[in-house]
Amino acid sequence: MNRESIWSALNPYLEDLGYSLVQIILQIKKEPDLCIMIEHKKTLGLSLYECEKLSSGIQQLLKEKKLLTDEQILEISSPGVERPLVTPDHYRRYIGSRILLGIQGNKGQKYEGILQNVLGSGIVLALDQDGILSIEWSSIRFCKLVHKFETEKETKG
Repeated sequence: MNRESIWSALNPYLEDLGYSLVQIILQIKKEPDLCIMIEHKKTLGLSLYECEKLSSGIQQLLKEKKLLTDEQILEISSPGVERPLVTPDHYRRYIGSRILLGIQGNKGQKYEGILQNVLGSGIVLALDQDGILSIEWSSIRFCKLVHKFETEKETKG
Protein backbone atom coordinates (compact mmCIF):
# COMPACT_ATOMS: atom_id res chain seq x y z
CA MET A 1 0.00 0.00 0.00
CA ASN A 2 1.29 3.46 -0.86
CA ARG A 3 -0.06 7.00 -1.00
CA GLU A 4 0.02 7.18 -4.80
CA SER A 5 -2.17 4.06 -5.22
CA ILE A 6 -4.66 5.33 -2.65
CA TRP A 7 -4.70 8.82 -4.24
CA SER A 8 -5.31 7.32 -7.71
CA ALA A 9 -8.17 5.19 -6.41
CA LEU A 10 -9.88 7.89 -4.33
CA ASN A 11 -9.41 11.08 -6.34
CA PRO A 12 -11.92 10.34 -9.17
CA TYR A 13 -14.47 8.98 -6.67
CA LEU A 14 -14.30 12.10 -4.48
CA GLU A 15 -14.22 14.50 -7.47
CA ASP A 16 -17.51 12.98 -8.73
CA LEU A 17 -19.07 13.68 -5.31
CA GLY A 18 -17.89 17.32 -5.24
CA TYR A 19 -14.95 16.84 -2.86
CA SER A 20 -11.20 17.31 -3.16
CA LEU A 21 -8.58 15.01 -1.72
CA VAL A 22 -6.17 17.11 0.35
CA GLN A 23 -3.71 14.70 1.92
CA ILE A 24 -3.17 11.03 2.72
CA ILE A 25 -1.23 10.11 5.84
CA LEU A 26 -0.03 6.55 6.41
CA GLN A 27 0.90 5.93 10.03
CA ILE A 28 2.93 2.77 9.89
CA LYS A 29 2.84 0.55 12.96
CA LYS A 30 2.29 -3.20 12.83
CA GLU A 31 -0.53 -2.50 10.34
CA PRO A 32 -0.56 0.98 8.80
CA ASP A 33 -3.43 3.24 9.83
CA LEU A 34 -4.76 5.57 7.20
CA CYS A 35 -5.86 9.20 7.60
CA ILE A 36 -7.50 10.84 4.60
CA MET A 37 -8.07 14.60 4.58
CA ILE A 38 -10.89 15.81 2.36
CA GLU A 39 -12.59 19.14 1.71
CA HIS A 40 -15.75 20.13 -0.08
CA LYS A 41 -14.90 21.96 -3.31
CA LYS A 42 -17.26 24.88 -2.60
CA THR A 43 -17.08 25.30 1.19
CA LEU A 44 -13.41 24.20 1.56
CA GLY A 45 -14.47 22.45 4.75
CA LEU A 46 -15.88 19.12 5.86
CA SER A 47 -18.58 18.60 8.47
CA LEU A 48 -18.83 15.65 10.84
CA TYR A 49 -21.90 14.51 8.91
CA GLU A 50 -19.91 14.57 5.63
CA CYS A 51 -17.06 12.59 7.26
CA GLU A 52 -19.52 9.91 8.35
CA LYS A 53 -21.28 9.88 4.98
CA LEU A 54 -18.04 9.55 2.99
CA SER A 55 -16.36 7.07 5.32
CA SER A 56 -18.33 3.94 4.33
CA GLY A 57 -17.97 4.57 0.58
CA ILE A 58 -14.23 5.23 0.90
CA GLN A 59 -13.75 2.17 3.07
CA GLN A 60 -15.63 -0.04 0.60
CA LEU A 61 -13.69 1.32 -2.39
CA LEU A 62 -10.29 0.85 -0.71
CA LYS A 63 -11.15 -2.69 0.40
CA GLU A 64 -12.31 -3.62 -3.12
CA LYS A 65 -8.99 -2.38 -4.50
CA LYS A 66 -7.10 -4.20 -1.70
CA LEU A 67 -5.68 -0.93 -0.37
CA LEU A 68 -7.24 -1.35 3.10
CA THR A 69 -7.55 -4.41 5.35
CA ASP A 70 -9.98 -5.17 8.19
CA GLU A 71 -7.13 -4.68 10.69
CA GLN A 72 -6.41 -1.12 9.63
CA ILE A 73 -8.02 1.98 11.08
CA LEU A 74 -9.41 4.45 8.55
CA GLU A 75 -9.87 8.08 9.60
CA ILE A 76 -11.63 10.65 7.43
CA SER A 77 -11.04 14.26 8.46
CA SER A 78 -11.18 17.89 7.46
CA PRO A 79 -7.79 19.52 6.81
CA GLY A 80 -8.58 22.15 9.46
CA VAL A 81 -7.65 25.81 9.75
CA GLU A 82 -3.91 25.21 9.35
CA ARG A 83 -4.44 22.89 6.41
CA PRO A 84 -1.53 21.35 4.55
CA LEU A 85 -0.74 22.53 1.04
CA VAL A 86 0.16 19.48 -1.03
CA THR A 87 -0.62 20.03 -4.71
CA PRO A 88 0.21 23.03 -6.93
CA ASP A 89 -3.55 23.78 -7.05
CA HIS A 90 -3.58 24.05 -3.23
CA TYR A 91 -0.74 26.57 -3.37
CA ARG A 92 -2.44 28.60 -6.13
CA ARG A 93 -5.67 28.79 -4.12
CA TYR A 94 -3.83 30.28 -1.14
CA ILE A 95 -1.60 32.90 -2.81
CA GLY A 96 -1.48 35.84 -0.40
CA SER A 97 -1.83 33.61 2.67
CA ARG A 98 0.65 33.11 5.51
CA ILE A 99 2.36 29.70 5.34
CA LEU A 100 4.95 27.67 7.22
CA LEU A 101 7.32 25.77 4.96
CA GLY A 102 9.81 23.01 5.77
CA ILE A 103 12.76 22.48 3.44
CA GLN A 104 14.32 19.10 2.51
CA GLY A 105 17.81 18.48 3.88
CA ASN A 106 18.94 21.91 5.06
CA LYS A 107 18.94 20.81 8.75
CA GLY A 108 15.17 20.97 9.05
CA GLN A 109 15.08 24.64 8.02
CA LYS A 110 11.62 26.24 8.28
CA TYR A 111 10.41 29.51 6.83
CA GLU A 112 7.26 31.49 7.56
CA GLY A 113 5.93 34.20 5.29
CA ILE A 114 3.36 35.17 2.71
CA LEU A 115 2.94 32.95 -0.36
CA GLN A 116 3.56 35.39 -3.22
CA ASN A 117 3.49 33.27 -6.36
CA VAL A 118 3.27 29.74 -7.72
CA LEU A 119 5.51 28.93 -10.67
CA GLY A 120 6.03 25.82 -12.77
CA SER A 121 9.27 25.17 -10.88
CA GLY A 122 8.10 26.03 -7.35
CA ILE A 123 6.89 28.89 -5.19
CA VAL A 124 7.90 32.40 -4.14
CA LEU A 125 7.68 33.26 -0.44
CA ALA A 126 7.89 36.79 1.01
CA LEU A 127 9.65 36.50 4.36
CA ASP A 128 8.74 38.72 7.29
CA GLN A 129 12.30 40.13 7.27
CA ASP A 130 11.72 41.80 3.87
CA GLY A 131 13.35 38.96 1.97
CA ILE A 132 12.05 36.94 -0.96
CA LEU A 133 12.72 33.22 -1.21
CA SER A 134 12.20 31.06 -4.31
CA ILE A 135 11.80 27.37 -3.49
CA GLU A 136 11.70 24.49 -5.96
CA TRP A 137 8.97 21.89 -5.58
CA SER A 138 11.53 19.14 -4.93
CA SER A 139 12.91 21.07 -1.94
CA ILE A 140 9.61 21.34 -0.08
CA ARG A 141 9.28 18.82 2.76
CA PHE A 142 5.97 20.17 4.10
CA CYS A 143 3.82 23.28 3.91
CA LYS A 144 0.78 24.41 5.86
CA LEU A 145 -1.30 27.52 6.33
CA VAL A 146 -0.60 29.52 9.47
CA HIS A 147 -3.58 30.94 11.28
CA LYS A 148 -2.91 33.70 13.78
CA PHE A 149 -5.66 34.06 16.35
CA GLU A 150 -6.17 37.68 17.29
CA THR A 151 -6.29 38.47 20.99
CA GLU A 152 -8.77 40.97 22.41
CA LYS A 153 -5.94 43.48 22.85
CA GLU A 154 -4.99 43.28 19.14
CA THR A 155 -8.57 43.75 17.93
CA LYS A 156 -9.13 46.89 20.00
CA GLY A 157 -6.21 48.44 18.23
